[in-house]
Amino acid sequence: MLVVRVQVICVLRLAKRVPDPLQDSLLSANNANQFMLVHFLPIPRHKTISSWSQGSSVTSVLTPRRSHAVPTFTPFQYIAFQGFLQSSLSTTLSIKSHIHGRLTYMSNGRFAGKGVVVTGGASGIGKACVERFLKEGAMVAIVDVSEVNGKKAIAELRRKGLSKARLIVGDVTSSRDVKRIVKEAKAWLGRIDVLFNNAGILVMGTIEHVSEKDFDRIMAVNVKGVFLMSKEVIPVMLKQKKGVIVNNASCSGLVGDRNQIAYNTSKGAVVLMTKCLALDYCRKNIRVNCVCPGEIDTPMFRQEAQSLNKPIEEYRKELCKVHPIGRIGSPEEVANTVAFLASEDASFITGTALSVDGGITCE
Repeated sequence: MLVVRVQVICVLRLAKRVPDPLQDSLLSANNANQFMLVHFLPIPRHKTISSWSQGSSVTSVLTPRRSHAVPTFTPFQYIAFQGFLQSSLSTTLSIKSHIHGRLTYMSNGRFAGKGVVVTGGASGIGKACVERFLKEGAMVAIVDVSEVNGKKAIAELRRKGLSKARLIVGDVTSSRDVKRIVKEAKAWLGRIDVLFNNAGILVMGTIEHVSEKDFDRIMAVNVKGVFLMSKEVIPVMLKQKKGVIVNNASCSGLVGDRNQIAYNTSKGAVVLMTKCLALDYCRKNIRVNCVCPGEIDTPMFRQEAQSLNKPIEEYRKELCKVHPIGRIGSPEEVANTVAFLASEDASFITGTALSVDGGITCE
C-alpha cells in the first residue's frame, strides 16, 4: 500500500464539534470555483486531531506528529489526489455547521455563503443560472411548478458534483404557494440574498387570436409571479438590511414584435416593475435589475418554432440572420449576466434593463 504524507493547512470554524465525516474525507479545491472530494481510508478515532474545542478556530498542519493523523491513500486515491497536489498544498476550508448537523463547504466564489432563490429553475435560463450560482459557492432553492423537471435538474446537478440545491415545488401565480415557497426557502437557506424571478411562459398571436384566458395566464405567470415573489422576499431582505433581485424580462419588453402582443405586454410590465422596485428600495440597500435576453436556445425557443409550424433548425437559421451578431444566445450567456447583476461587481447598478440580445434591439 502506498502511503503519502501531505501538509494541508485548514482553517476550521466549528459551531459544535468536529463531525465524524471529517475523519475520513477531505474537501479540496481543484480550481477557484469547483471542489473535489477525495475519500481517505477510515482513520481510527483515537488518531484524529485532538485539539478541537467548541466555538474555536483552529489552524492545524496535518504532519506526522503524535496527536495528528497521517492520511493514508490507496494507489487509486493517490492518482485522484495528484491534481490537488500539483495545484496547491495549502487549502483553506470554511466549514459551517447547520442546525440539523449538516455541513456546507464554501468556496471562494462571489456567492460563497449566500442563499439564492431561482424561480423556473428546472430548465432553460433558470437551470443555467442555478448551476452558475452553485459553482460560485451559493446554496440555491430551485422553485418550479414541475416536480418531474425539478427532480431531473437536481439529479443532473448532483452528477456534476453540485449538491447544494433543493427543489421547492410551487406555483408563482398563487399567493398561498408563494408564501410557502419563501418560508421553506428561508428556513433551508437561512437567508435570501438573491432572488432571480425567472419563471415565464410564451403565448403567441395577434390580439384577434389570443384568448382572454391565455392573456390572463401569461400575465399571471410573467407579471403577477414577479410581483408576488418580490412582495414576499423583500421583507426578508429588509430584515437582513441587504438583498438583490434580478428579473427575467426580454428584449420583447423593450420593443414591439409582430404576433406577440401578450408576451411583449407582459415583459414590458416586468421592465417597469423592475424600475419601480429599484426606486422604492435603493435607499434600503436592495438593488433590483432585469435582464432582457434576445432569442436563447431554450425549450421556449423550440415551443416558439412549433407555434409557427417551422422545423427547429430552419427557425434557428432565420433567427440567426435577425440577430446582428449572427447567432442566437445560450442559457449560459444569460446566466453570466444574471450572476454579474446579482454580485457585488454590480453594486452601483439598480433599475437597469440590461440587454443580452446579440444586438437585436440596436436596429
